[in-house]
Amino acid sequence: MKFSQFNSMISLSENLELIYNSYSDSYLIISKKYLPLSDIESIKNKYPEVYNKLVESKCIIDHDINEVDLVKELQNSVDNNNKDFILTINPTLDCNFKCWYCYESHVKKSKIDPETLLKIKHLIYNVIATQKGIQHLQLNFFGGEPLLQYQIVLEIIKYAENICETNKKDISVAFTTNGYLLNQERLDTLSKYHVNTMQITLDGDRRTHDKIRFSSQKLGSYDRIIENIKNILRKKKIYITLRLNYTSENIDCMGNIVEDLLDLEDEEKKYLIVHFYRVWQDSEGEDISDLVKNTISKFREYGFKSYKYPLNNVRVSCYGDKTYAALVNYNGDVYRCTAVDFQKQRRDGYIDDEGVIVWENNSFEERKNAKFKNKPCLSCRLLPICNGGCTQHALRHKDEDYCIFNFDERKKDEAILNKLDIHLKYENF
Repeated sequence: MKFSQFNSMISLSENLELIYNSYSDSYLIISKKYLPLSDIESIKNKYPEVYNKLVESKCIIDHDINEVDLVKELQNSVDNNNKDFILTINPTLDCNFKCWYCYESHVKKSKIDPETLLKIKHLIYNVIATQKGIQHLQLNFFGGEPLLQYQIVLEIIKYAENICETNKKDISVAFTTNGYLLNQERLDTLSKYHVNTMQITLDGDRRTHDKIRFSSQKLGSYDRIIENIKNILRKKKIYITLRLNYTSENIDCMGNIVEDLLDLEDEEKKYLIVHFYRVWQDSEGEDISDLVKNTISKFREYGFKSYKYPLNNVRVSCYGDKTYAALVNYNGDVYRCTAVDFQKQRRDGYIDDEGVIVWENNSFEERKNAKFKNKPCLSCRLLPICNGGCTQHALRHKDEDYCIFNFDERKKDEAILNKLDIHLKYENF
């Protein structure tokens, strides 16, 4: 027997120690009187109950087990799941706002033309009607702001719903939107279909948000977005992830948003998750983790489910890493990842006239092969939940050793404690 590579030990107090195994995703809190855990036979003889718990949680494993191979098998099983097809569509790259941190090149008045719309319908038909393994279509709308092309979006949803119903397949529909255009008429219509989740973003409280996102110099967007969110929660029971884009400059004001949501009933709050996401341009700035924790605590104090998104890149891998997934741009170009500027020279393929995705330049093979190539990851205790981030990150650093935590063991511990916090607070997470 041997100690797992994937064990982490973190002191919680003067008397308690956390032992976390990232492969089994298990947490053990033990008294420090059992430390140090340095000799397996000694633990087995002196503390058999502790030993059995360590074996059960895979903190102690058979000596012949190759743990990296186990993670590879797990990653392959998740990424090659053929029951779900994730289809993301950009109806447009135009947007009604111009956020300073947006990485996309907006294309004014861009939209899906009739020829591309037909190709997308053929693609949906091919996926649902001819691929026998597929049991569920996850249809996502991204952009740009997808609701700028609402009629095209609605036509695609109606078509997909019909094909899935005819072939007895499940469908769910999700939007990533700024929320500004979600008026009552559109909500009434969309709620007739399988629209079950929306991600809506804010950039701070009213004063801060309206400096970044406004429809004119005199008219901000905060109040309208807040009212649309509350309208959805009250009348449509659609799950909303409210993503708060924070920086070292605006984190102080994020807690003020709570005050504008206090008139929601407890039952309505169940459909809202408040998720904190640091703007990537600010990610190398000062350490503001305590401010984020305090703000999360304020949301929780008033009954909102709130957290900083946990590290779980293997079991819940990115759609861009999955075999049965694609993103179709408004012009028919196909990509794997949404975190690109959708320039044609960066596309991974295109849809042909028969609705078949033609992958180009071995882009998918290159993406799959990028995993498990970073040497620091292969010896890291967090490989089963991190694996160097998504493959887009791996491709960006393919010729160098890297770590998404900048090789800071303290930051790795913080990621573990964040997962534990969510696990304890929300049992069904």
